[in-house]
Amino acid sequence: TIAMNFEYFTYYVITAFGQTATTFTSQNYSAGQLRRCRKILRICLVFSIVSSLILIEPLVIFRNFFAGFFSADQTVIQNACLRILCILFFEPLCNLYEIPAGVLRGTGHSLSPAIAAIIGTCCFRIIWIYTIFGEYCQLSVLYYAFPISWILTIVLIMIDFAIVIKNRQPLKQNFMLNCKETMVKKKRIVIRIAFCDFALWNSDHRNLGLVFPEFLFFWAEWNA
Repeated sequence: TIAMNFEYFTYYVITAFGQTATTFTSQNYSAGQLRRCRKILRICLVFSIVSSLILIEPLVIFRNFFAGFFSADQTVIQNACLRILCILFFEPLCNLYEIPAGVLRGTGHSLSPAIAAIIGTCCFRIIWIYTIFGEYCQLSVLYYAFPISWILTIVLIMIDFAIVIKNRQPLKQNFMLNCKETMVKKKRIVIRIAFCDFALWNSDHRNLGLVFPEFLFFWAEWNA
């Protein structure tokens, strides 16, 4: 529990940059600015790694001191320090899949990073418990499942990222075509709304029969 407090605290920083990458990538990808999307990936990755290292390394180096804040029992402190060395020390690896996954989500590819995370973290750790840990029942062996699963997740995310980058041009063309069609549709809707407003404003109830068909046409355009 002591070590997990440190893990949660430092992991929030990593996920914060991941969410930032998603937000800014979605905005620039919507505008067709693929160069900015690559720049966002680099900036978020560098800042996330540096920020996590600044927080994690002092906790690892002075692990006995920080663990002593929560308990005076030496056995508890030793177990906390073991988890810090086996898990928290390798937590900066999470930057290498959180940030690319955030960029992928920003480009509209949210399912594949989720599947990669499920396979790399959940499924692999379950297999690890029933195979490696079942053969070598040591606490450190159980903890090593975390960094190894992160490495596997990084490989899966990178493969997915490479596939998306390879097909980026068709995605951009399709997206811009959809944007163009959407803008044309919205322009027609605005024209229909303006016509209906003008007709209703300049006519009495006896002329509503002329406006109602136009309103039906607008309704069909809106729901199309």
